[in-house]
Amino acid sequence: MELYEKGYAKKDEIGFELNFGNIEGTLELLKATALRKGFGELLAEGGYTVAEKYGHPELFMGSKKQGLPAWHPQGRIETAPVIGLQYATSNVGACHTRSTLVFYPGQSKFKSLIEWTKHYQDFGSIIDCCGLCWIIYHGPLWEEKPKEWLKYVTVIKYDEDQLLLIGERVWNLERIFNLQAGLTRKDDSLPSRMYEKLASGEGHAVNLSQMLDEYYQLRGWNINGIPTEAKIIELGLKECLKIKNR
Repeated sequence: MELYEKGYAKKDEIGFELNFGNIEGTLELLKATALRKGFGELLAEGGYTVAEKYGHPELFMGSKKQGLPAWHPQGRIETAPVIGLQYATSNVGACHTRSTLVFYPGQSKFKSLIEWTKHYQDFGSIIDCCGLCWIIYHGPLWEEKPKEWLKYVTVIKYDEDQLLLIGERVWNLERIFNLQAGLTRKDDSLPSRMYEKLASGEGHAVNLSQMLDEYYQLRGWNINGIPTEAKIIELGLKECLKIKNR
């Protein structure tokens, strides 16, 4: 819609008007995308692909080419900007299963929302390893059941620290994979407009650079977001030490 309103995408390409607020156009676009017909063939490849085709990737709202989910880093609540950190540092991009609203159970025991974010990411990795749906740790089952379930399934009695170490190891392995694939600190980013307040003056700007520095330090990574040798050894990932040479 922004591409259309700025005149980059034309009506004859799309097949219909696509200005903001156009409900009928939205429904048509949904159908076209689902069926990969007309303009929907391109849009089915993702928002980044569309924005890049028209020479304006800056209009894509996402991180690591993954579109932003529902919750907004510039929202009105004071803690909203940390959601931007979660989008930016997610190993798979701005995914709704790699970010959280900031009032879920367990948050209050952490010194900062950045510390909470690290814990949330590591714990989420454990849930992934279990093959469970992420929604189970967004409610009354927060951290209560995984140890018990794993004991019954594997006959191994994990304690909380052991599980969190596994989660942290997974998160770091994913990070190392991304680094080896060519991603750098610059890819831990958000659309530039997120660094400002909303046009209405409401909400919050996301101070991502400052949060990234603190987040990297908390994770045991260097200023470029690369796991340090000490962290790699601590996690039992010595075979990954070659990442130090990047």
